[in-house]
This record gives sequence, C-alpha cells and structure tokens, in this order.
Amino acid sequence: MPQCNVCMDDIDEEEDTHIEVVKPMEFKGAKQEIRHYYCTISCLLEQARD
Repeated sequence: MPQCNVCMDDIDEEEDTHIEVVKPMEFKGAKQEIRHYYCTISCLLEQARD
C-alpha cells in the first residue's frame, strides 16, 4: 500500500485525503511512472491539531 511522502499515512485510493502526483520517467528506453502522494489541506490541518 502506498504511503504519503509527508505524514507517512497509508493511502486509501478510494478517498480524497491525499494528492497523487504522477511523474513520467524514462531510463534507457524503458518508460515508467513514479507516483508520489502528498497531504491535502484537511490532512495538514488535522496534523496541526494533534
């Protein structure tokens, strides 16, 4: 299961709690996608309250 790069929470892909950034990458002719996950404003606010 993917994790957020900021808060390290597991990502539930059915909920909109995190933002997914997909970066295309090409290395020696092979194409891949790297996925990064970041907190949304509501997630950041929840962390600030704790």
